Amino acid sequence: MKKLLWAAIAVLVLMLAFSAYVYNLLPETLISHWGLENNPNGFMEKNLFFVFFICLTIAIFLLLVFLPKTDPFKKNYEAFQKEYDLLVFFFVCFMFYIFVLTILVNLGYAVNIGLGFTFALAVLFYVIGLVLGKTKRNWFVGIRTPWSLSDDENWKKTHELGAKLFKLLAVLIIITWLFAFFFKSLEKYIFLIVLAEILILVFVPFFYSYALFAEKQKRK
Repeated sequence: MKKLLWAAIAVLVLMLAFSAYVYNLLPETLISHWGLENNPNGFMEKNLFFVFFICLTIAIFLLLVFLPKTDPFKKNYEAFQKEYDLLVFFFVCFMFYIFVLTILVNLGYAVNIGLGFTFALAVLFYVIGLVLGKTKRNWFVGIRTPWSLSDDENWKKTHELGAKLFKLLAVLIIITWLFAFFFKSLEKYIFLIVLAEILILVFVPFFYSYALFAEKQKRK
């Protein structure tokens, strides 16, 4: 197993150890969800919260590790294996980070969940951008449109654009984070602003992929 995957497993072990340490310090009902205006709007019984979050993180890790082995294009993963392993590692770190933030809030610490979450999201999107720039055609990772999956040239161009846009999205989220950090009146709207940025940029590669397909069809 690659070093980054072992590192991801180490993070999962750390997550279990942290859970055991804080479990008895927490109330029986925990805040588990926040709304778009950064207000708590969901609660969960403590046992269920730990089981759900830990099992979800482990399940996603296992899914990310083993799905490529079932891909008809599994040979193509060799071209971006390091980047893919980095994505797996960072996703596990992302989940652990959100888990810790949630626990700290429930322990009574003055943690701004909106600012904490958006900063981590920016890092994750940047890593996704790094991965997109290296991917080869496959069924599980990347911008999988009917047109990119059926044409290597479409896949390459779509992912070159997607890599740039996801990195740009990471920068925009950081800028939003900085504005919300220094201008407190924006804090409650940070989820809404970031969601708008994601919706605007994430769908562009899908339209671009179709535009490439349509252009190629005209040339035939």
